[in-house]
Formats: sequence, C-alpha cells, structure tokens
Amino acid sequence: QPDLARAFAFALQRTPALRERARLVMVGDGPLRAEVQRILEEAGMQALAWLPGERSDIPEVMRGLDAFALPSLAEGVSNTILEAMATGLPVLATAVGGNPELVSAGRSGLIVPAGDVEAMAQGLSAWAARPESARALGSAGRDRALRRFSLQAMIDGYLGVYRGTAAAG
Repeated sequence: QPDLARAFAFALQRTPALRERARLVMVGDGPLRAEVQRILEEAGMQALAWLPGERSDIPEVMRGLDAFALPSLAEGVSNTILEAMATGLPVLATAVGGNPELVSAGRSGLIVPAGDVEAMAQGLSAWAARPESARALGSAGRDRALRRFSLQAMIDGYLGVYRGTAAAG
C-alpha cells in the first residue's frame, strides 16, 4: 500500500493536471495504513484520497472506480484481482505470485515489477490520460474473467478432466 500511495503522489506531481480528476481509494485496514496516510500528507495529497478502512460493500465500491491496483510484494492467486476483472476494471498488478497468470498484460491490464513505484505511476497516469483505453482493457478483463475464471469455466474444466479420465480408463 505505501508503494501505491507513492505512485499516486508521483503521478500527480509529474502530471499536475491529474489533480482535477484522479483520486486514490484504498479500502482495508492494517499496520500500513498510518504509513500510507503519512505519505499522502507529506505529498499534500490527503484530500485526493479516500481511505475508509474495512468495508462490507466492496462490489459497490468497485463499481465506482475507473481502475484497480494491487501493489503486492508477495501474492498467491488474488481473488481481488478476479473480482476487479469481473467488475470490468483494468488491473494494474505487480509481477508476483499468480498475478501475471490472471492479468493479461497489455490486454486486460498492466503488470509491473514489485516495488517499482515509477512503473505504477506511469501506468496510472496513462490510464488517466486515456480513459477510453483503460475502459477497453477493463472490458477485455471482464471477458477474460468470465471465460477463464468463472464458476462455469471451473465446472467445464473439471468436466473435461473427468471425461478425459473416463475415456482413458
């Protein structure tokens, strides 16, 4: 989360016009929240960020966003990425764990090296400058999530395995 806060501040410092429309929403709580708040305050960006803490209405919050970022330093297979993709959001994620398998770089989002604040800032700035491009990535991500990671896709995959095993046996 601190890397995302730094990337947000860096993007707005580099492209001041983004201050008019770019906002950071960071849902959740934990030991890094105070550091995130400090980073935003030091950059003069606290008024452009909303850090509501824990929420139970994540689908509604996601529907109000234009993009989703997951700046993980370590990750397994992220359900939040799949949720964001299913919502139709373009996803910026770090190249850790299963993230590169979920996000098709350049097609449904962007994969950047973990800890690379500048790459995150560039990606977010590009999407803010060209929202139609971000929407296209989000739409492709939704299609990918439904086609490859939905409950129906999982059922179809299991049926294929079972049928293949039965035919071989």
